[in-house]
Amino acid sequence: MKTITKKENASQDACFGEPRYTVTIVERSDGTVVLKLPQWKPPVGLFGGKPSGGGRKQIDYSQPMTRQAYARTLNRYYDKLLCLDLDEKNCMSVTLTLADEKYNTYAKIIKEYKKFKQKMDRYAWKHGKNTVKEVRAIEVQKNTLHYHVHAVFVFEHLPPAIDEETLTEMWGLGSTHIAEVVYDADGLFNYLTQQKVASFDFNKAGYTRFPKGANIISMSRGLPKAVVRKVDMSLRQICDTLNTALDDGTGKLMTKSHKYKDAITGELKEAIDRRYLFIGKGVSS
Repeated sequence: MKTITKKENASQDACFGEPRYTVTIVERSDGTVVLKLPQWKPPVGLFGGKPSGGGRKQIDYSQPMTRQAYARTLNRYYDKLLCLDLDEKNCMSVTLTLADEKYNTYAKIIKEYKKFKQKMDRYAWKHGKNTVKEVRAIEVQKNTLHYHVHAVFVFEHLPPAIDEETLTEMWGLGSTHIAEVVYDADGLFNYLTQQKVASFDFNKAGYTRFPKGANIISMSRGLPKAVVRKVDMSLRQICDTLNTALDDGTGKLMTKSHKYKDAITGELKEAIDRRYLFIGKGVSS
């Protein structure tokens, strides 16, 4: 992908008088480059959609989270996962399930998971003076409707030798499973959100089984990050980059969106939250 200089930007602006947009470029160590395309109101035939927005609202844990809020939360965290650059040699992904109904509340599984994380910290330090960071997600299991945890542990160096039997003993509330995960944005997102539909409360139309404001996904500070930079580009430059990457097969376009109910017509519509252009080694069609 050609780098646009400030001088070229200025001359093209003068020629075309086009508005400019800030494009976030994420450069991963595997050679993949991701462009986080801006949200704009384009001419008919280009991209479209209503951006998710609004300020942060007061959280009320006594109310259920809506499906729209759930979708927006996942899309927001996809944006954050995109900027991670994890070395799979230093990672281990573990699923923790609940066997006992009495622990099956959002508040309780969060509390019990924190205890498990403390045990993992002690185990890692004892077996190699290793430190542990994490990406953690809470989901609802499809068959049992029990909450369960997906956790990606990121160690300072190689993970300690640990098996599922030891993990199950440390967890103490059900079974555990060491999962095989691809540690790019798609792989992480798919692992952390395997059972999105099971999180919906079908007894309450439009709501989920999570409380309003639930911390569905959380990430430790200081996780390894990709190189992120922002570049000003015109609409024409963005479209040319997009078309070139798609035409020559080196690019893949991905859209993250959520559905919302039109307050005037009552129709269910789709809102575009973000479009991403993936270019390079890690891209598959």
